[in-house]
Amino acid sequence: MRVLLNVCLTALVLWVPLLQGMPTEQERFNTFLDNIWQEELKFSPTTSTYLGMKENQDQWDDDSFEAADEELKRSKIYLKQLDAFNLELLSQRARLQHAVLRNTLNRDITGYKWRFHNYAVSPINSPIDEATAFLINFHGIDSQIDAEAFISRVRGIPNVVDDVISWVRAQAEKGVRPPVFAYPKVLENSHALLTGRPFDTTETDSSLLDAFKNKLANTNIPAEAKAQLVADLNEALKTEYRSALNRYIEELTTQQTEATKDHGVWKHPDGKAFYDNRLAVFTTLPVTAEEVHELGLSEVARIQQEIKVVQKQIGFEGDLESFLTYMREDPTWYYPETDAGREAYLEATQSAIDKIELKIDDAFNLKPKANLIVKRVEPFREKNTSAAFYNAPAIDGSRPGIYYVPLYRMKDNSKWDMISTAYHEALPGHHMQIAIAQELPDTPMLMKMMFVGAYVEGWALYAEYLAWELGMYEKDPVGNFGRLAAELFRAVRLVVDTGIHAKKWTREQAINYMVSNTPYTEGYATGEIERYIAWPGQAVSYKMGMLKIQALRAFAEEQLGDKFDIKEFHDVVLSDGQVPLPVLEQKVNHWVKEAQSDTAG
Repeated sequence: MRVLLNVCLTALVLWVPLLQGMPTEQERFNTFLDNIWQEELKFSPTTSTYLGMKENQDQWDDDSFEAADEELKRSKIYLKQLDAFNLELLSQRARLQHAVLRNTLNRDITGYKWRFHNYAVSPINSPIDEATAFLINFHGIDSQIDAEAFISRVRGIPNVVDDVISWVRAQAEKGVRPPVFAYPKVLENSHALLTGRPFDTTETDSSLLDAFKNKLANTNIPAEAKAQLVADLNEALKTEYRSALNRYIEELTTQQTEATKDHGVWKHPDGKAFYDNRLAVFTTLPVTAEEVHELGLSEVARIQQEIKVVQKQIGFEGDLESFLTYMREDPTWYYPETDAGREAYLEATQSAIDKIELKIDDAFNLKPKANLIVKRVEPFREKNTSAAFYNAPAIDGSRPGIYYVPLYRMKDNSKWDMISTAYHEALPGHHMQIAIAQELPDTPMLMKMMFVGAYVEGWALYAEYLAWELGMYEKDPVGNFGRLAAELFRAVRLVVDTGIHAKKWTREQAINYMVSNTPYTEGYATGEIERYIAWPGQAVSYKMGMLKIQALRAFAEEQLGDKFDIKEFHDVVLSDGQVPLPVLEQKVNHWVKEAQSDTAG
């Protein structure tokens, strides 16, 4: 027996180093996530640049049919590998990441069926506009190599155009085209890209040339080399870039002749099933178009009742319709249609952000480190940009978060809407949530960069409400009206998006509904409705996400009572990046149970 025991002990001693060297299931999972991130990064040079990395910075992403097929194959492989992990051996956080990734992969695999239904080109999605804006805003130049990569990307625009044209033609063959109104807007932007030097004899540089010169000016590249680089870019713009854009313009001009005036995706083959898929993708919830539509009508009525209370505080006598018209049309609520007026708007926006920054500690433990700047949308795309938007900072800190404001028509940018929009796009909205996600310690990059529309837009709309709770509208009924108007606007989106794509509403019918029920101008409403037509389902994500976050918070407050801590709740919501709403519900439920257990103990 002793001999046998000694043999067993000896074997155990020999195996211990081997066992210690074997990765745990948790370690294997972490490696798996990192490997997916590194693998996918190879296929997206633009993501690398967006993150401040230099790899493949002379290339564009491959958006060909073949690339879509290969992406599907990779997603199926990842999903099979993901399902092989033993969830019982993973941490609570890893199980959450598992659920998020599984949801994303299933979404992508299911979405492959609808790859020809998502418009390849629209007023809000013109790949050539986006490629140009990408070079201007994200392709940094610190050296001559960076500058040469910039020029190489300009020379590579023909490949981008070829891919886009292939998708446009394939979609048209399947009966999928944007409505006829969309084409002039895209063509107008495309023609604008070909204005200025070196495309004409004016004294103004084109957008790309101007940005390139400004980037070069901030480097230590010798003057002679700078001059040669500018000459090289001019040649690339006059040849490859101009030729590609002309082919793009010609193709869209041809496609325009076959477009119809029908606006919803119901008109496409399997249009209803496609829209159902879009609602599922953008809300991450099992909802129907009819349910969303009815919820929208209910929320519109509720918020309008709250606005009537604010109307009395402002001192306006009359019915709600008259009050909305007054807030829409009275010059008091707008800055002048001048450069000075635009500058005043930007300064007031910055002031609103500065003020709420002083309140952030009252509601948050987690705070972003990345800086934020406010910037006007570039002239070449500003006219057809309907709303403000946010771009995330570079992971390495080389670029701040950017809150973009379109100021082409000052009539579309009211003073009462300005503050709540700043809270939505900047603090405590998009900048806070996205920058925090990017800065999370011990979190795989794949999780940091995950995008879930209902979560990110739901948070930003919740942030507008949170600003009210933090006292930012005290003694400011006009500002509070702006907050309610913004929420009303998102409720109207539930009605018009489903109206257009499920109930066959026309563009004009949707515009009229928005103008009749909100204080927003017809010009602003027109741009918004055209966006919903081009991007079915996306506009629904804001209100659905906000309502879910508010419901989860109300549940936690009810369950925890005096033990509820708003900072801890926000930690729970923000501490794992963007997650589908059902996963967020699981997170909050787990936190509540743990908090109750701690209290009971």
